[in-house]
Amino acid sequence: MGPTLPRENEPGPSGCSGGLAIGLVTTFVFVAAHGNLPNVWEHWPGLLFVVLVAAAPFVLLAGLGIGAKLPWLVALGLHLIVWGALSLHVVSLRGEGVIMSMGVLLLACPTVVSAGALAAAKLTGRIPDA
Repeated sequence: MGPTLPRENEPGPSGCSGGLAIGLVTTFVFVAAHGNLPNVWEHWPGLLFVVLVAAAPFVLLAGLGIGAKLPWLVALGLHLIVWGALSLHVVSLRGEGVIMSMGVLLLACPTVVSAGALAAAKLTGRIPDA
């Protein structure tokens, strides 16, 4: 049985594993879009960092016990938009180097996606007022 959304208000490992799976797939696609797949044994710390950055919003949703579909779909949609834009940027460089703004966007991605997902959860009444 594959990863599933956590039940409402019940944090659990199923949502976290789903978030990590999304982070792993995102990292693979992002690195493959760059055109050169690195040797995993040489670059594993950097790849692990990118996996954790990509998975952070989904692990946050699972950790908070938000199992409603709308916040997860909003998070997935924003995730695809931001990482798609980053991937297109990398492809457009064609090996000519990396612009620092891309690194800043990479680090800002979890914040943007998490904020959108938590706003959707708030609108649906799935999280209490802080």
